[in-house]
Amino acid sequence: MKVWFWLMRPNMAIARVRYWFWERANPDKPWLCPGTVDFARPICPNR
Repeated sequence: MKVWFWLMRPNMAIARVRYWFWERANPDKPWLCPGTVDFARPICPNR
């Protein structure tokens, strides 16, 4: 990731860091919302 991008957008950086910690704490949870998963299931049935 480009550090300069996040330094110029501190509001986004804080949200991204919080989400990064959530991703690390919940590795088994999908990062997509459940509706998106249900929508994509017929398109990619093997995954």
